[in-house]
Amino acid sequence: MQQPAVNFVGGWLTVSNGHWGDWKKVSYPCGKFIYSSAKSAMELVAMPINSYQVRMQAPQGSGRDNTALNGIQ
Repeated sequence: MQQPAVNFVGGWLTVSNGHWGDWKKVSYPCGKFIYSSAKSAMELVAMPINSYQVRMQAPQGSGRDNTALNGIQ
């Protein structure tokens, strides 16, 4: 019998759609393909991300683009 996956997620953060930008499709930067004998095919498995770096911008003032997060890697 297969053991259940271990969940190391400490919490979830949900954001509203806001006014700027569009959501893109989900991607798995740390994903890898494995062979699934149950499906007799290769399938993409998302691997956990263990670190990241963000680029942020100071507040731009009232009525300006104050999204703050300008990049993530």
